[in-house]
Amino acid sequence: MITIKKLALLPQVFYFIFFASVFLYFLLFNRYHLAFQEQIQLFRYDWDYFKGFLDKPGGISFYLGAFISQFFIIPFVGPVIVTSAAIVISILSVYTLRKHSIKGVLWSVPAVLFIVALHSDYLYNIGYSIGFILSLSLIAVYFSIRKDKIRYLAGFLIMIFLHFAAGGFSLMAASWFIIHELLYTNRICRYFVALGYIMMTVFFPYFSWHYLYYITLTDAWLYPVLFPYDGISKFVLVLLLAYLPVLLIIIKIWLDLSKKAQFIFDWNWKTVPAGMIIILTFFCGINKYSYDRKTEALFKTDYYVQHSDWEKALKQAANYPGRNRLITCFANLSLYKSGQLSDSFLLFNHTGMDDLWLEWPGGKLSLFFGSEIFYHLGYFNEAYRRAYDAMVLTGQNPRSLKALAKISIVNGNLVLAQKYLEVLEHTLFYRKWARNYQRLIQYPDLLEKDQEIMEKRVLLLVSDFLVDTNEPDKTLLYLLQHHPDNRMAYEYFMAALLLGKNLTAFTTYLPNLKSYPFKEIPVHYEEAMLVYMSQTQKNIVPEGYKIRETTIRRFKDYFNKYSNARSSSGGDPGLMEQMLYDTYGKTYWYYLHFTNTKMNIR
Repeated sequence: MITIKKLALLPQVFYFIFFASVFLYFLLFNRYHLAFQEQIQLFRYDWDYFKGFLDKPGGISFYLGAFISQFFIIPFVGPVIVTSAAIVISILSVYTLRKHSIKGVLWSVPAVLFIVALHSDYLYNIGYSIGFILSLSLIAVYFSIRKDKIRYLAGFLIMIFLHFAAGGFSLMAASWFIIHELLYTNRICRYFVALGYIMMTVFFPYFSWHYLYYITLTDAWLYPVLFPYDGISKFVLVLLLAYLPVLLIIIKIWLDLSKKAQFIFDWNWKTVPAGMIIILTFFCGINKYSYDRKTEALFKTDYYVQHSDWEKALKQAANYPGRNRLITCFANLSLYKSGQLSDSFLLFNHTGMDDLWLEWPGGKLSLFFGSEIFYHLGYFNEAYRRAYDAMVLTGQNPRSLKALAKISIVNGNLVLAQKYLEVLEHTLFYRKWARNYQRLIQYPDLLEKDQEIMEKRVLLLVSDFLVDTNEPDKTLLYLLQHHPDNRMAYEYFMAALLLGKNLTAFTTYLPNLKSYPFKEIPVHYEEAMLVYMSQTQKNIVPEGYKIRETTIRRFKDYFNKYSNARSSSGGDPGLMEQMLYDTYGKTYWYYLHFTNTKMNIR
């Protein structure tokens, strides 16, 4: 039997379980979303950086958001920060609602779940949550003031402050003040006070637009409340801002109709299940409409690539649900770094040679991630261009700045490198990295002992060439002509020829295999060679190598089953694909037959 004492503990138990669930959600399912948010902005400890936030309303909120976001670099800290923000919002919501005779912790839950949904979007900036918390905090201060005149004065000062500190979030405060004065007080002056708040809401942003900011008039009233991205997050942000004021109105109408003094949510055998149903419904909605498991998987793969954990990156890429070109690019890089590219690149679905790297210019993510592969290939000017374009598009960020600094050092442009390092030196988590390279620049003898820099300098191009990077085979050929010892360029070039089904060119460059430490012919090379030799009756096996007997047996078996599948399916390509995929879907023979690219054999 549930006693009154046990019922009194239910709110505390509920709070603990609920916020523990929020923390675990971000730790286990959204951790890499938060890590990515740290990567796309850079918090600097200098006055010029701070001034950059003052050119629009709400700059203080975004400055604080940038300060907090830098700590997302620590894996468990991001979930702790977001959960703490959710707890603060819950406490403030409960407090302000209680001031309006609405009691019960459950009413704060929807606001928290809206915040959870918003933080599930990798484009959502925690500065929005800071703006919401600032507004809610000052709303609580307003309702804690008992003397009317002092409260009215405080309300007008709060409106002015929030316009600068939280921008459009001041509209939420204004709505609270107006609703409170009109519906929850009986003073004659309440209409004049409400009118004063309305006038402040309308005219003060107009004044700031006219005299203070170079922004549109719409931004003067609403920035940053108009979430600058399409999708569910914009809708959820509006719900977050509207929820509590609308709740105030609805409960006030209910109190007046029921003639009750307060609305109390009691914990009993009816309300507990009802509350759980509401929470589970919200979580199901978040899972379906806000949480993006594919993007989380992509960011997790990128995280392992950034930390050179190639085996984990491959495992994550293999588990990716569906096909993604960026995942394929990461997989190819990880395969090369772990010595498996030429044997296994068809383990990941390719549609052509374009899958070797991201197109240019592409979108934000394409530019942001695009520099990585070119840096490893030794095409430093292209890596520099993409890192710089990413910084222009997204703003200063640690990944682009680190890439630009390293590439400048490799190119020997130490003055330019120093400029990028000076920016990073004004950060908390990249200061040590920047000072290390500043020390190397200062002492050239130490720089010559840096293995990564020296290995990359060997690959510097000795002459200019003009090439379209959206044609991988031509780009890689130019890199090879400059540095025939560039093994990564060779393996990528051969993969490009195979993916382009250009077996004639593939056989031309096949003898170069012996220039690299290949003890055996890579599996996909063998598969392509057997096709070419069966068509031309030419022996193209490089001297000192031989094709594995296992590959020959699989080749014969494949074509027997291919013939059988063609007969039994009536030549239907779709049915043939299904019949052969389980056994041969990761072979070059399957790729030749079922990927829509012309084969070149002469």
